[in-house]
Amino acid sequence: MKKLFLALLPLSFLLLFFTAKSEASHEILFFWGDGCPHCKVVIQQIEEQGLNEVLPIEFFEVYGNRDNNDLLTQKARECDYTDSIGVPFLYLDGACYVGEIDTLAALQSLDPEEYSQTDHAEVLAVETGSGTETSTGAETTIPNFETEDDSEDNEAKFSKDIIVLGVLLGGVAVGFLLFAILTRKS
Repeated sequence: MKKLFLALLPLSFLLLFFTAKSEASHEILFFWGDGCPHCKVVIQQIEEQGLNEVLPIEFFEVYGNRDNNDLLTQKARECDYTDSIGVPFLYLDGACYVGEIDTLAALQSLDPEEYSQTDHAEVLAVETGSGTETSTGAETTIPNFETEDDSEDNEAKFSKDIIVLGVLLGGVAVGFLLFAILTRKS
C-alpha cells in the first residue's frame, strides 16, 4: 500500500500542475513605443482585423513609462530572450515575438474562443484622458497614433527627405563627372 502511495504521489503533483496551468488565464501583452512606425502598423492591423475585440490584448507603452519598460524586460527574460529588446514585442502565454511580422502572425494564429475575453483575469480599470488604463499601466483600448497634425508633419518630413536625397544624389553625380574629367586629362 505504501509503495502504491509513493508511486501515485508524483503523478498527482504532475496532474495538479497541468490542471492549474490549463486553468490559468491567458496573457496577451503587447508592448509598443510612441512614435515607433512598426508598432503603429501592428496596432492598425489589430484594429482593422478586430483582434482587440475578440482577444484580451493589453497594450503597454514603453518609451514613456518606466514600469511598462521594466515589465517588458521581465517578460523577455521569462522567454530567455537575450537579444536586444525592441518593440513591437508580444508576450503570449510564455512565448515572445518581436517585430511587426512575427507579432502579427502570432496574433492571427490564435483561436478567439480559446482566448475569450471572459477567460482573461479582470484588472482594475482607471479612466484616463487617452483611454482606459489598468492598474498595471496597460491600456485596454487600442492606442491612437494618428492625428491630422501627425499626417501633415509626416508629409512635410517626406518632402524634405526627397529634396535632401535629390541634392545628395546630384552632388555625387557632379563628383563622379569631375573625377572622370580629371582622370581623362592625365
